[in-house]
Amino acid sequence: MLPLENPLIANLPQPQRERLAARIATRRLAEGEILFHQDDPADAFYIVITGVIKLFRLSPDGGEKVVELINPGQSFAEALMFVGEKRYPVSAQAMADAQVAEIPGDLYLKLMRECPESCFTLLGDLSRRLHGLLMELDRVTLQRSRERLLTWLREEANKTVEGGDTVRLTVSKRVLAARLSFQPETLSRLLRTLKSEGVIREQGDAIILLRDDDPF
Repeated sequence: MLPLENPLIANLPQPQRERLAARIATRRLAEGEILFHQDDPADAFYIVITGVIKLFRLSPDGGEKVVELINPGQSFAEALMFVGEKRYPVSAQAMADAQVAEIPGDLYLKLMRECPESCFTLLGDLSRRLHGLLMELDRVTLQRSRERLLTWLREEANKTVEGGDTVRLTVSKRVLAARLSFQPETLSRLLRTLKSEGVIREQGDAIILLRDDDPF
């Protein structure tokens, strides 16, 4: 998806959309490159064009918690344009060579004031994002490890056009483990168990769900 096709921009009236397009910059990131650090001033939000962007926080002891993985067509950091002291609460890192569109927050906020009906699109996007994060919090706190992994696999498979049973990993298993709040060895053990039970099959970078009747 091109940046101008993202609903946060596509739903602006054409004059405002053209003004914004003139200020959008494309950032190219190498694998592992940091786009911004936690607590950096937040003066822009982003839309992923290619690659995957990892949003993460670091604990005082240096531990990393993956908050979200942002795929092509998705935006991030847009909510920060509407708060007082704008600082990124997470760091953003490219998981492979990536391109992102950088949208200046000051101009976007000005355009939103000119066409308040577009605010409803933004509110809808933020509500969906919040709902997803709340569901993730429930999984981390309420679900067992096996259930959490299978739930994630089923949800990701349903997003694909490959028959609803295939998940292609766009990040390393170490990053996936952090995203699901596992230790890497826990994820490896779960995958081995599910393969031995005939629930999944691994094929290259793909995990294929063979059964959908697993009771967890």
